Amino acid sequence: MCAVNCPPHNSINKQRGNVLFLILIAVALFAALSYAVTSSTRSGSGDISKEDTALAIAQMNQFVTSVMGAIQRLQASGCSAEQISFETTSLTGYINPNAPSNRSCHVFDPAGGGIVY
Repeated sequence: MCAVNCPPHNSINKQRGNVLFLILIAVALFAALSYAVTSSTRSGSGDISKEDTALAIAQMNQFVTSVMGAIQRLQASGCSAEQISFETTSLTGYINPNAPSNRSCHVFDPAGGGIVY
C-alpha cells in the first residue's frame, strides 16, 4: 500500500474504466475496418491496389488516433467519461443526457474535441 500522497481509491477505478473505454473504441473501429476491407475484396467490386488499401488503413488509424486524442483532451479539460458524447449533426439517434448543453464534451464538435466526423 501507499504511505504518502496516495490517490483516492475512486480515482484509480475511474482511470481503469477510461482505459477500458478507449480500448473498446479502438477494437470496434478496427473491427469495422477489417469488415470493410474483407467485404470489398469478396464482392469483387473492382481492382483495389495495395496502395489504396494501405491508404484506407492509414486513414482509419489516423481517425482512431484523433478520436482517442480528443477523448483524452476532453477528460483533461474536466469532462467525465459519462459526459463525453459522440453525437454529430448527422448522427442524432443517441443523445447523451449527461453531456453539457454547451457541447464542450462532444467529441465531434468544435466546442469540444473538434474532430471532423
